[in-house]
Amino acid sequence: MKEFWETGKLKYWNEMRKDANGKWQRTGLGRAYYSDGILEREGMYKEGTRVGIWKYFGDDGSLARTEDRGTGAPGGA
Repeated sequence: MKEFWETGKLKYWNEMRKDANGKWQRTGLGRAYYSDGILEREGMYKEGTRVGIWKYFGDDGSLARTEDRGTGAPGGA
């Protein structure tokens, strides 16, 4: 799935897959971009939930921080 800024530059890019109920979910790699096209964040989704290590970037493209979102299992494990 792709979404674009009004300027035509990419805003979001997400892998999408159908879940067990046939509903489309963000599953796999996801990325978001600043309006000038620089990567803002990237990480993995599991059935619509952020999982694993997410990287967040400043508007200059430098790595600002990382965040461990866990496995997506109940209880945050």
